Amino acid sequence: AFGSLTLLLATDPRRYAPLITWWGVTAILFGVLLIGIDLTAGMPLSWMLSEVIFTICAGAGVLALQRRERRVTAALARDSATISP
Repeated sequence: AFGSLTLLLATDPRRYAPLITWWGVTAILFGVLLIGIDLTAGMPLSWMLSEVIFTICAGAGVLALQRRERRVTAALARDSATISP
């Protein structure tokens, strides 16, 4: 379900911008939650670190790309406004 949601959001990033923000924040929070889950479950440190780091980095990466897209969109809008008569 998580992967299919990701694919759906990727089809129209501007339309789904609030959900993409939610996705990124949720991934980061879930990564933090995984620390407690993995420690409680007695998972090996290598497993825990790889899982937690990947999840948090994926969420942060999505938010960073979304932020970049917003800046590019704003710059294009600003440029087209100055070109229009």
